Amino acid sequence: MPFENEWVAVTLLAALQAGIRSALDAVEARWEARGDPLTLPSPVTWHRGAEPVIFELEAVDFPYVAIQVPRRAPVEGSGSDQPGFGEQTIEVWIDSMLVDDTVEIVNSLSLRYAEALTALLAENWNVAGYEQVDQEPTFDQSVVYVHGETLQSDMQRPAQVKMMQGSRIIQRLRG
Repeated sequence: MPFENEWVAVTLLAALQAGIRSALDAVEARWEARGDPLTLPSPVTWHRGAEPVIFELEAVDFPYVAIQVPRRAPVEGSGSDQPGFGEQTIEVWIDSMLVDDTVEIVNSLSLRYAEALTALLAENWNVAGYEQVDQEPTFDQSVVYVHGETLQSDMQRPAQVKMMQGSRIIQRLRG
């Protein structure tokens, strides 16, 4: 099987960009019906691949969503002991980074973004000829960071900081 990591990332990024607003709207509606409404802003910054970034609030527009496809491995017993044959498992990472003035809101934003992105994954079961492994994706959430609006921000002054939280959804594809 050819090396398709980048093509998987390109294809999945396009699908997420096309569907994110409706997925965020569905999550908003579900939480409004539960009595806990929160507006989920559309992603402002999209990125494909790994990139060293200093998340300086002055330099990065949030919400930030990144797609990485960092791992590929042969599926045992699928003829993968010969180059170019057999099935492969590709791991996809979908990272999001959100900011807000309060810990409570940024935590809810992060969790609800993950809810929307997971729903989009479920809608896009086949990505560039690879099918998702039949399981729920893995979800990890960072701690909440106090984040300066600029590199010179006084971290002790609430007016100069925001709360920032990231999350990662990991899904394996097989093909």
